[in-house]
Amino acid sequence: MKLNEALNIVQYTIEPQIPDADEGKPWVWMTKLAEYFEGDDTVMSDRYEFHEGKQQAHDSVSDWETRVRQTASSLEYGVMTDQVMRNKFVFGLYSHEMRGELLKLKHHQVDGNTLTLAKVVQQAKALESAVQANKLVESSTQEQVNWTNQYYQKRTNTG
Repeated sequence: MKLNEALNIVQYTIEPQIPDADEGKPWVWMTKLAEYFEGDDTVMSDRYEFHEGKQQAHDSVSDWETRVRQTASSLEYGVMTDQVMRNKFVFGLYSHEMRGELLKLKHHQVDGNTLTLAKVVQQAKALESAVQANKLVESSTQEQVNWTNQYYQKRTNTG
């Protein structure tokens, strides 16, 4: 697109759509430009991207939560948004073990509320921390066993 074409679009297509009270508001202009060039209804493609997303092996639980929340922000699910995000968070987890544990949680809670994304994320972070702590314990135990074996081999060889 040439500069003259772009200026004509702004002057003859976008500017007439801007109310006088909003002329000094750049975000109004940006919204109108985005609607013109991208279309104003991307809900279907945004939902597709949302439902196809999966946590990657290197993503932390927090990274995955952030991506789920960001991609869901424009999906227009209304009152169901939290449940849709909660489900996507669980269904898209990389770890089969973590997903299995979270699927054991009850949709209807004892307090009468439904299970929220925040509660699921809290559980997922606890599970993630437990896995990381277990790996540390396993590696330190292996190091201790190796050191102990080396120590006793030196004593028996010198003694």
